[in-house]
Amino acid sequence: MLRQFLDDQEATGAMKINSVLGCLSDKEWHRINDLCAETNLSEETMLIIVNFFRDYKFIEISMSGETVKLDKDYVDL
Repeated sequence: MLRQFLDDQEATGAMKINSVLGCLSDKEWHRINDLCAETNLSEETMLIIVNFFRDYKFIEISMSGETVKLDKDYVDL
């Protein structure tokens, strides 16, 4: 039972991450609040994902911190 719960949580997390990556796949700048609306994720969840992506250099964040896009080096992978 616990194993199934953990598997479901991992799948849910992966789906959230994939939905954000899907939105960013056009290589354009996106406002964080627009990404929240497109993915139906809370701002809190979005910021967790964005910070994770930033820490691993998957995305670029604008100087204002309001918009993000896939990092050019990540896109080339």
